[in-house]
Amino acid sequence: MSYPLSESFATAPATGYTAVLGGMAATHNNVQQSIDISAPNSQSILRFNETAHGDFWFEADVEFLTDPSARKHIGLWMTTGNGSEGYRFAHIDGAWSVTRWNSGFGDGAPVTGGVNDGAKPVAGVIDVAPTFNVGQRMPLRCEVIVGAFDANGVPWARLIQFKAGGVLMFQVGDAAYRGKLIPGVFLYGATASVHAIAGDTPSGLPAFPATVGVNAADDLLPLAGGSTSVPPDPAANIAVNADCDLMRLNSPNSELWNRGGGYDWHFHAIPNGRKNIHFSGHGFIAGTVKEKGQPDQPLVRRVQLVSENTRVLVAETWSDATGAYRFELLDLSQRYTVVSYDYKQMYRAVIADNLRPEMMP
Repeated sequence: MSYPLSESFATAPATGYTAVLGGMAATHNNVQQSIDISAPNSQSILRFNETAHGDFWFEADVEFLTDPSARKHIGLWMTTGNGSEGYRFAHIDGAWSVTRWNSGFGDGAPVTGGVNDGAKPVAGVIDVAPTFNVGQRMPLRCEVIVGAFDANGVPWARLIQFKAGGVLMFQVGDAAYRGKLIPGVFLYGATASVHAIAGDTPSGLPAFPATVGVNAADDLLPLAGGSTSVPPDPAANIAVNADCDLMRLNSPNSELWNRGGGYDWHFHAIPNGRKNIHFSGHGFIAGTVKEKGQPDQPLVRRVQLVSENTRVLVAETWSDATGAYRFELLDLSQRYTVVSYDYKQMYRAVIADNLRPEMMP
């Protein structure tokens, strides 16, 4: 059998059509018309020996039967034909990820530098991302589109989409493994049934992007159906070069924040930014500096605040034209001394000690 694929496993697949990697065990179930698989607590793959070098899509109808490992670890594994080398799209402990593996089930590093990192589902998906629990049956899908081919017919890069239950989870741009891809079902410490598989070429995705704008003016949308094509330049950039201005870096203090669907623009002072890490709190001390007379005359003078616990200068200010001064954001549990100095040197310093802050409004 070759692409297009449409296998419901009403009968056992031909010898050599599947292969098991790792500790996987697979048997045909005549009653359920499925391939029943089981795996120990190790990475295991049921590979379907159908190779694709260019654009293609693959989907498996998988039922999660038992989970002795209690990890809910199940998914797809797209291999290169060299052992486990390839890309694993997997559910584990209620979350999904895409990782890149070498031929000996080693590495397993998240795919980075693509459209969205393999450990970060497409923006907005997290609210609707399905979980894969025992007793559930779910379609798992991979869609691939490649860039230009080199002289040996190997694509320079590929864009891979992964879906679970019809929900687009990941779009990964990667060039680590540029050759063929062979689809498979992944399982760890569990049992499952593969009820059907399907696939075809090409993938039905639109043309391979020459550039991908990250944080661009338009959100990265799921790729829709359309004809496939390749750019003429083999060195086409699929990395993170933005193709328009970054529009999401506007501050709430910017007029650009005040737009349809956004929030009103207001400047909000942040008094907490003035807190002293050693003496901060929600208290204040206020007073006046005046020259005795009939009546008393307000003075503009330097005023210092000293901690009586540590004898450390906490803050300094000047009284205003009315003679008033104020220290804010003080620790309520400490006592303070206020010292006012006469810069004209007509009077000695005036001191008020044993002051306890009052609670700020």
